[in-house]
Amino acid sequence: MARLVFLLFLLALTGCSSLMERLPFMGKKLPMIGGVYRENFDADRLVDLNIVRKLTGAKIFYIFPKYTTYLEGYIRGAVVDYDDTPIEGIVVRIVEKGRDLPGYDPGISDANGVYRIRFSHPIKKDVVDVRGAISYNPPWSQQLDLLGTALEPQTKETKFRLYYNQKMGIIAIGEDIPKTITRRVTGTAKSDKEKQETDQKSKPGAPGKDVKKVPGQPATAAPAQQKKADDFFGSFGDFGN
Repeated sequence: MARLVFLLFLLALTGCSSLMERLPFMGKKLPMIGGVYRENFDADRLVDLNIVRKLTGAKIFYIFPKYTTYLEGYIRGAVVDYDDTPIEGIVVRIVEKGRDLPGYDPGISDANGVYRIRFSHPIKKDVVDVRGAISYNPPWSQQLDLLGTALEPQTKETKFRLYYNQKMGIIAIGEDIPKTITRRVTGTAKSDKEKQETDQKSKPGAPGKDVKKVPGQPATAAPAQQKKADDFFGSFGDFGN
């Protein structure tokens, strides 16, 4: 009986979960990074993750304050133009059906084109599962009407899903199929004759490829012809023979 009371005392003092982890035959769980996750599938996208406790305003038994656990962090991204140059001052918002989604603060790109959107979600039954859309520079059409110029994003909006499982220790964010930016390049079209000449010049040993031009001399010199003796008698009276 005394041993049973002592075991119950240890369970109450240290907690069941921590005691089970300390037992050698039960194994040992992987440590949580920052007390939040074991695996972040989008480490460059989801950064500065924390778990905090906040007062809800309600009370337990009308005496003790009630707390709720929240997952907080930032969604990070970058804004560039077609030449991969960072763009500063682009507003990025989290919306749902055209309205701002609760739990998110708008982000603005800095001089390096990097934006950070802060989020805070309550963890219900050890899970956070939120869906929404990321809107890039939503007031661009209004700026165009008022100012006559604006920065129109190539991708106006992308849908996403933020998922976190506290028991499994995983967190990830899934987004729409990414789009590849392309642009038209114009130039002077070559004729078939110019293409053939270019191909012949590019072949090794092509005629005229390694011919060097001497200054003051034509590129192709005609063979010298032997002039006839400009004799008045036309070699008539050649008595030397």
